[in-house]
Amino acid sequence: MSFHSVVVVILAILGNVLSMFLSLSPIKTFIAIDKNRDVGKLNIYPIIALCANSMGWVIYGAVTKRSTILPVNTFGMLATLYYIMAYYGAVPNYHQRRKIALIFVSLMTTVIVWCLCVILMTDDKESQIFLGFTTNVILFIFFLSPVFALYQVIKQRDTSTIYVPLAFFTLTSGLAWTFYGLLVNDPFIYVPNAFGAFLAVLQLIVYVAINLINGGKITPVSNLNASGNFIQVEEDESTRHLELDESETI
Repeated sequence: MSFHSVVVVILAILGNVLSMFLSLSPIKTFIAIDKNRDVGKLNIYPIIALCANSMGWVIYGAVTKRSTILPVNTFGMLATLYYIMAYYGAVPNYHQRRKIALIFVSLMTTVIVWCLCVILMTDDKESQIFLGFTTNVILFIFFLSPVFALYQVIKQRDTSTIYVPLAFFTLTSGLAWTFYGLLVNDPFIYVPNAFGAFLAVLQLIVYVAINLINGGKITPVSNLNASGNFIQVEEDESTRHLELDESETI
């Protein structure tokens, strides 16, 4: 085995491990949601996009015979499916549940039908191109979702919407997959991951800079949602009644 092949294998393993940590980074939040039946102000739509993205990469990996990207994306798809089911089961509003179900089913159906059409109606080379663009579009949407809040972070000098563990694993896994994609000469792998790593660096720079401006006071990383945004917990009358009821049932 050549040195090039060894490095490719090492980067593939490293990328899989780091990406699994990325998929697991919000698990505590969703376990709490599943247990307490309270979604707070968590935004589930980036997770739905991540689930569709993982499924797209599973199909892309199968078509292009890149088995190295299959394990992590299969794991990511299963993890995000759990997150979505836990969230859906905890949403009290019928119309909101219906909206979530409609968006989830529509997106997943669109991805599946599109991928099947591409596979059945094009040759192998064209399939790789079309599927690569499809997965890249969804991945860019996921990477951009936490960055949209950066303007408010800078304006308000409040880093509570930046989830450091998520940014860290996005950076490290993105770098691993970027170098892997460069070595196997697959732009559909290295371009989006390099972009994701850049956005993660941007978030971390903003986080450190604002905390230094604020006198080194670090925002606690608790009550965070899965998309890297804080769950703003507002204690209203219904919340106090809920806490009272829970204490009485213990």
